[in-house]
This record gives sequence, C-alpha cells and structure tokens, in this order.
Amino acid sequence: MRTLCFAICLFAAPAAADTAAEFAESAAGSWSSAEQSADPGYDWVESEVRQIWPDREEGVWLYQENAIIAASPEVPVEGDPKARPYFQVVVHIQDVGGGTLHTTTYRVADRAAAKGTWSAPDTFSPDWLGEVSCMGSMQRVGEGFWRGETTCPNNYRGAARVVSMSVRSPGAHVNWDRGFDAEGNHVWGPAEGGYIFKRKDAE
Repeated sequence: MRTLCFAICLFAAPAAADTAAEFAESAAGSWSSAEQSADPGYDWVESEVRQIWPDREEGVWLYQENAIIAASPEVPVEGDPKARPYFQVVVHIQDVGGGTLHTTTYRVADRAAAKGTWSAPDTFSPDWLGEVSCMGSMQRVGEGFWRGETTCPNNYRGAARVVSMSVRSPGAHVNWDRGFDAEGNHVWGPAEGGYIFKRKDAE
C-alpha cells in the first residue's frame, strides 16, 4: 500500500504532448488520507487544491491548503480543524514539453487572509503571493498518471533540506515529504512511505 510505484509501472511510455491544464485538472479537488490514518504512523489529513487566476496565460496556478483533521478516524476533534490549516502554498505549473511540467511553489504571504479561499478560489488575491520556496518537475508516465521528485532548502524542525516525492493518479496520489539535516539525518516526515490521499469527491 505504501509503494510509490502505485501501479504506474504497468503503463507504457507517455505520449509526447501534454499540458499543464491536464495535470491541474487531475490535481484539483478535495483529498483525504482518512483511510491510511488507521495506521498510527499517519495522521488524517485533508488537502484542498483549487485552480486560481484562470485568465493568466503563463501556465496554470493552483492554491493548496492542508489541515490535520485527527490522529485517526476514531479520535474526536474539537472545533473545526479545517479552520486551522498547517500548510498553504501556491503552485505555478508550466508545460516545458516532452510530458514534463516545471513547478514553482510559492509561500503565501498573508496566510490568515488566504485561509479557506479554496471554497471561493476567485477571491484569492495576487497580493498574497509570497516568495518562492521550491522548484521541481512532474513527469507524465501514463494517461492520467504523473511522477515527481525534488530537493529544496528547508529549515523546519532543524532540517537543512526537504526531499519530496509524489505519484499522482486520477483518483489518488501519494506524497512523501522528508526533512534531512546537514549531516543527512532524517529529522521529520514519515520514514516508511508517503501519505496516500484519495479523492473525496469521487466517493
């Protein structure tokens, strides 16, 4: 269940021409790791991804907001955990040809103002776009299937860098982020495999 191959190994080489819009369509929506959170090594996380600024012509822009709902489906939660997102970014996606997308991830400058705008993405202001935090790529590996891996500077919990790996399918995706210190020691993130998110709006 934790394998990053995630069935994409069964697919042949991708077609030559793909677009950022195709990836954005597969990424946008509501995602949940509730099923995986039965494993004590994983929280129940919900991820909301929506396209913003659709009139811009320089690629596709996505806003992503993640919140920890609970440690597991059986643990009661007080209040609205979706009102306390721990992760908010804007991702700019550009098609560079050959089935490859270039991704630029930006921090959100005004997280309080942006919070919850996934439910009304047309209200997301350009003024909230912060500094670049990471750049990477996604590769189309089959129809509806994408794979990416990148390493970027990161100082969270004593880390020096974050290694991010992802595999995306039409109905689910795996995201595995791990922080490492300057000596290469693993300091945060799941050690055994990535978070498995399933599309809520397909249930």
